[in-house]
Amino acid sequence: AVGNCYQGLGRRGEAVRTYERAVSNYDREGVATSRLAELYREDGMDDLAARCYRRHLELKIRQLGGVGIVATQTDDGASTALTLTSTNDKRDELSDTAQTNTTASATAQSDPIYQYPESLPIEAPEAEAMLFLATYHRNRSHYDLAYAYASRLLEYPGREKEEAKALLREIRSRMGAGK
Repeated sequence: AVGNCYQGLGRRGEAVRTYERAVSNYDREGVATSRLAELYREDGMDDLAARCYRRHLELKIRQLGGVGIVATQTDDGASTALTLTSTNDKRDELSDTAQTNTTASATAQSDPIYQYPESLPIEAPEAEAMLFLATYHRNRSHYDLAYAYASRLLEYPGREKEEAKALLREIRSRMGAGK
């Protein structure tokens, strides 16, 4: 709520710091994570936006029943595994473990899109995250991940679905051309 107020007042720096604080204090619903991703995206900080959008999807999976190990890929090829453990008081403990994957496919398979159950509905914040991540991975030649994110958006109505269709055509073209 405070971050929204700062945004409304045009105080982006304070809004970013407020959302960062909320994320670091365990943003259970993913609202601050999603808003922070939007601000990073608008500021051209794509790597930070991608990290926040992946985190938002991880929170959504966990919130609606997905529990297990979810890993995210960093730009240098390393991945950070987040071990999720539910306790009786319904608080989740996160332990960050840095590890390096030796194959790109192992890293790709551990991305949140592969953990996102087909039965889990896609709502507006998740659609925005998936569209951004599809484009982000396409721009970095991570075509398998880009394809997975864009494919999932075919279930969502609206502009995201149409943009996903265009992305899928482009990805197929690039994959076929061997780029």
